[in-house]
Amino acid sequence: MKQILLTFVVWLCCLGASAQTNFALNCATSASSQNGDNTAAKAVDGKNGTRWESAQTDDEWWSVDLDEARTFDMIIIRWEGAYAKSFRIVVGNNADFSDAVTVVEKDNESISNLNQIYNFNEVTARYVKFVGIQRATAYGYSFYEFAIYKEEPAQLASITLSSAADICRVGKSVALTVATFDQYGMPISVEAPEYSVSPVGAGSVEGNMYTPAQQGEASITATIGTVVSNSVVVLGHEGTNRAGADKVIAYNAEADAGTIANAFDGNEKGNLCVLHGANDDKNYTVFITLDLGKNYDLKMVSLCFEGASSAAYTIQTSADNVAWTTAATVNHPDGINAWKDRITALTNNEGVRYVKFESTKAATGYGVKLYEFAVYADASDGELEKDPEVDTKTGAYHLYGVLNSSTADLFDSDNSVAYDLTAVTIPAAIVVTAQNPNAMFIVSDEQKALLSGTKNLVVKSGNSYASENIQLVDGYDVNTLLTIDAEAVSYSRDNGYSGLQTFVAPFAASVPAGAKVYGFIDKNTEGLFFQEVAQIAAGTPYLIKGSTGVNLSATNTTVHFNIDDEEGDDATFRATYKAVTAGVIGGNVYILDDNNTFRKAAAGATIGAFRAYVTSSAALSKMAVVLGETDGITLNRGYEGTWVRGYEGARTVQSTYNLSGQRVNDDYKGIVIKNGKKVRQ
Repeated sequence: MKQILLTFVVWLCCLGASAQTNFALNCATSASSQNGDNTAAKAVDGKNGTRWESAQTDDEWWSVDLDEARTFDMIIIRWEGAYAKSFRIVVGNNADFSDAVTVVEKDNESISNLNQIYNFNEVTARYVKFVGIQRATAYGYSFYEFAIYKEEPAQLASITLSSAADICRVGKSVALTVATFDQYGMPISVEAPEYSVSPVGAGSVEGNMYTPAQQGEASITATIGTVVSNSVVVLGHEGTNRAGADKVIAYNAEADAGTIANAFDGNEKGNLCVLHGANDDKNYTVFITLDLGKNYDLKMVSLCFEGASSAAYTIQTSADNVAWTTAATVNHPDGINAWKDRITALTNNEGVRYVKFESTKAATGYGVKLYEFAVYADASDGELEKDPEVDTKTGAYHLYGVLNSSTADLFDSDNSVAYDLTAVTIPAAIVVTAQNPNAMFIVSDEQKALLSGTKNLVVKSGNSYASENIQLVDGYDVNTLLTIDAEAVSYSRDNGYSGLQTFVAPFAASVPAGAKVYGFIDKNTEGLFFQEVAQIAAGTPYLIKGSTGVNLSATNTTVHFNIDDEEGDDATFRATYKAVTAGVIGGNVYILDDNNTFRKAAAGATIGAFRAYVTSSAALSKMAVVLGETDGITLNRGYEGTWVRGYEGARTVQSTYNLSGQRVNDDYKGIVIKNGKKVRQ
């Protein structure tokens, strides 16, 4: 039969007190047929990798003798890809099933999860029979396990822990995944686990992200109550991979030149680099030599082999491609090698420009073939480097190396929103400025003293972030992933315009003197209705009037960059902390113009950082701004019952209005504007 690769949970038939009794385990079985060595007994052996498979016809059956009459009400079938489209399960106390009772009957079954639970009313029987009626595939019926239980309340029985990668740079993070299963081997939802990392100090887990703190292996486990997961091993390493196809300067003559670049494509299970083809004589030499371009201090060398691997090889280093020294010697017994070697125990690894992998013996007769050859290193001169990928947890680029007057100009070379300096050496006090005035610098408490005078220092302590002073400037993107406890925080915008403006602040603040701030209430037939507010809330979009700029400040507060959209019946007032185009937002997007009107934005129109905009299901040409006062709604002088764009020169009337702006009696039923607020009466 065609083999289908599946991932299985652990079969929980023998886990101790928390496991349920599988009455079918290791009992006598029989079947109408079998395919190859996929016998009937393999469906009750408790193993995930063995199965029963019938002949490739519809009329097939399988049965089990439970040794004695058992009381049960649940059957779990762990199907192979060739499941049954239609079938029934019968039980009885006579071996010939002359007293058979049907407990499960499925017609036109279609399943996506191959682990299926079948519940039914409690029965007492000795014999159980699966009767195939119609196959779902062209192959025979096939299942890995057929288990029979007296169902009890589900409880956590096992935890499977996995990691997205088995290596991770110190200071960066790798995602952990926890899968939890009940006593029947089925997924179960439980509370989040507690993690343990060994050895102590190797790293830490926050949420489901593991961050190594030093170079070396760490063993990680997850615990919920008394249930402990398997352990996963993640190797923390220092340095950036400096190897690349463009760094290759030599390789052995027998190599397939067209495949050399495959060893440097970043894929540890991709295309192969063939250094030598099949050869019964395993004693031959193959090599690859790299010129890294300048001097580096090697931290780790990683080689990922195919089964055609090396049994004996060295990693050699040189400063001039003339005098070579051995950095590591690796010997594997003959036979197919484990396909990954992560070598951190390196000698002669400082001031290295040239690196050579040299194999003197093949492990098999199939040649020597590599998936990947990586050389992790830091610049010997302490050059400051920026990791090319943003940390998904902090929104920051991790920096490595030495920070001094000659490397500080890195921050003026891009418009990044955050830098993590915790892995950087700072030999003397220095003030750093960035091209982006909102850039944040994540530092340790010790580093903070050496960076006194640098704006937006954020001290990382465990899983918390704090700052003495966060200064945010309008018009520049900001890192939105951090939540910061700030002793002082400010946001400023000085644009010389006193008309209506939109804004959003990541902290609570008082309304600036001489200005009025308005929060969104609703959209009606005439425009967008806003109500004056007395206090500015964090993350809420507003309109402001009467100020040539927006200058907000607060002390001892939390700075967070969450957006609280303000929703009306058919329009939503939104905001952004990063510049974005209307086309990226999608749908109908409206931005404020100089005439107190929200006009529909072209797809290429930019909504600046710390600005607000409107989205609506209605495709309107424009939507006027309607401002209400705190003690009522504003009506255009001489046209009572009509909304007005703006509020200057208008009079205030304390009455009740419907959402069309028409005055209604106090006994009107529905949503109304009363004393400037939307209420239901």
